[in-house]
Amino acid sequence: MSEEILGIFPAWIPKGPLPLKQEYKLVFTTDRLIVARRKRLFGLSLLTHPEYIISRASALERMRMKESASAESILKDDAENFEIPYSVITVVDVEEHGKGYPFDLKVFTDDLYVSKYKFKIDLMYRYFDEFMGFLRTVLPDKV
Repeated sequence: MSEEILGIFPAWIPKGPLPLKQEYKLVFTTDRLIVARRKRLFGLSLLTHPEYIISRASALERMRMKESASAESILKDDAENFEIPYSVITVVDVEEHGKGYPFDLKVFTDDLYVSKYKFKIDLMYRYFDEFMGFLRTVLPDKV
C-alpha cells in the first residue's frame, strides 16, 4: 500500500517572544507526520480550520489530493520541512487552553518528561473534538 495523506492541519511553532512564530502545516500520512512550512498571504494567518481530513473528504476531493500532492513532494518542497516517523513517536499529548486559544500538540519520542516537538494547533475551538478523534484514529496507541 502506498503512503497516503490523511489530514492537514494548520500549526505554528513559537520563535522567541510572541507574536514571533513560524507557521507550518502538519501533514499526517499513513506512515509519518510531515512538518511543512506554510506560505502566507501578506503575512496574515487566515487558516483556522483543517485544510484536509480524509474521513470527511468526498471521493473527488480524495482523488484531487492524490493528484495534487504527495508526502514526498511536500517534504521536498522546502529545505526546512521535516518528517517524524510514527515509529519514533512514543506518545502525543494535546493540551487545551480554553475557547479562542490555540491548543498544544506535544510529541514525545524518548524522554517522557520533555517533549521533542511542540506545536500550537491553530484551529478554531469547535474543531478540537474532531482533531482529537483524528489523532486517535491515526495514532491510536499514542494519544
